[in-house]
Amino acid sequence: MATPTDAQITALLVLQVGDTTSGVLAANVGTLWGLHAGAATPALRQLETKLGLIDLALGEARQIVSFTDADHSQAASDLAKRLLDLRGEVLQELVAARAQAGAAGGVASGQLTTVTPQVPEPYAPREPLGPDPNAQRYSGSPFVPGAIGVRRW
Repeated sequence: MATPTDAQITALLVLQVGDTTSGVLAANVGTLWGLHAGAATPALRQLETKLGLIDLALGEARQIVSFTDADHSQAASDLAKRLLDLRGEVLQELVAARAQAGAAGGVASGQLTTVTPQVPEPYAPREPLGPDPNAQRYSGSPFVPGAIGVRRW
């Protein structure tokens, strides 16, 4: 079986949620898909995109009004209630998938961009308040060249 393409996956996600009459989900699924490109696994990317599609559909459902006809009656809250139920199910799947991805021990990879110097710069002051008073050159040792108080033979 061939691996589905991104276009096929996004079309399937729109079908699973159910596009609105204005087609807002089909128009924005590519944006949501690209937004979640950094997901740890393809399953997480699909679930996060599906959750975003449900949120868009809920935004569209706010504009629907209740009506009653001689043959049919529909409350505006019916669609929102179904979408909220679907959102809860997808959210549970997403939490489980995130826990599974975290338990698998995700790998952090990338190139280091900050490098710290390993050797101090030459002639850089080692002490912010001046030279070290306990340095060997101030000890008076005859074996330290250039020490203060040392006679040269």
